[in-house]
Amino acid sequence: MTGGAKASYSKYPVVGDASVVRRAFALFIDALFLFLAYMMIAIPAWSLAPGWLAYPVDITETRLLGEKVYADGAETVTVQEIQVDYFSLKRQLDSCRFAVTTREAPGAMFIRTTTEREALEPCAYLGRFDFGLWFEVLLLLFYAPIMEGSRLHATVGKLALALQVQRKDGSEVGFARAFLRNVAEALCILSLGLGYLAALFTTRRQALHDLVAGTVVVER
Repeated sequence: MTGGAKASYSKYPVVGDASVVRRAFALFIDALFLFLAYMMIAIPAWSLAPGWLAYPVDITETRLLGEKVYADGAETVTVQEIQVDYFSLKRQLDSCRFAVTTREAPGAMFIRTTTEREALEPCAYLGRFDFGLWFEVLLLLFYAPIMEGSRLHATVGKLALALQVQRKDGSEVGFARAFLRNVAEALCILSLGLGYLAALFTTRRQALHDLVAGTVVVER
């Protein structure tokens, strides 16, 4: 291992492996940061996006074809059949129908409302480019790899708690390994957090994604 591989760590002396509690708090801070970033960037960008990006079809008219309201226990269920007339990308006038189901359930302080939409026939309208969704996917994919693969070696949450990510031999992670670590961490989340439990039993408090990427989280 060359001396240059550790150069950027010299101003952050390693104290020891990070505790599970500090890592959990760092994860919470990162989740809060990503949520705020999405609210502050994606939603305004969605509203300012050009029409062709937000909706690749031009809607001409929306019509209510029928409505049915009934009680399902304590819930009030409203089922609407809606027809949408639109111009497709080929400037051809088409239409499609939706069944929109709205459920209203009384709560302790407010009415809880859920809405489901089902296409009753194939519809190009459903194929619109959801800018907000794709922004969120890109943010989740590249936020941690860019931060941990940079000279900061840490996400916002880890910086706040004086933590950093490195390889087991003490060298820098790099973007490729940080990206692998982030993808493996998604498996921890999809497994309802079971992958994080490995940090309680491994010698260097490595969670599943650390074991996959060969990394450790240390205090600085």
